[in-house]
Amino acid sequence: MDTVTVELKPRVKQLVERRTQTEQISPEQAVQELIELGFESRLRELYERYRRAECSFGYLAQAMGMTTWELTHLLEERGWATHNLPSREITVRLPEEVPVELDQLAAKRDVDRDEMPTRLVEGHLRYKEQERQIAELTLSYLGRELPPSRSISEIQIDAGKVAQAMTETYGTSDIIEIINASRGRGSN
Repeated sequence: MDTVTVELKPRVKQLVERRTQTEQISPEQAVQELIELGFESRLRELYERYRRAECSFGYLAQAMGMTTWELTHLLEERGWATHNLPSREITVRLPEEVPVELDQLAAKRDVDRDEMPTRLVEGHLRYKEQERQIAELTLSYLGRELPPSRSISEIQIDAGKVAQAMTETYGTSDIIEIINASRGRGSN
């Protein structure tokens, strides 16, 4: 272990003296513990910045006075990720009025507030998938009438044909009824 001589600031010196008296350890041990605490605190602070993609892995290693290999081993010893790729969790800053609206919607649907954003995203993804399916079926119907020498992009959209395709496929041309039926809500 290396030995370094350092002049302690009065507040730090006072802390070291108290620690040596209350815990009956040597001043060297007390200073060593403070240095280790400072190292750990700095590591946590920089690591959080790294995880938020505010600094690079190389910067983190350099700021901690080590190589990227040493940092990799240090993080692995702690069980900390050595990458800053996003996890499945997403943190979003919401405008002030959104949490109130979120609470109202969660109460209305009788779900936990924390579940509500996930449910909204899932609902939106289902809705988008249903829109895609409707568009695909409509183009498929219109494509049946397309001569083999022409491309689907050449189709002139005819509202009457679209309504006919929707009626043939879903029994109605009312898009709201189709979406509600596909969501399992029936017609309103």
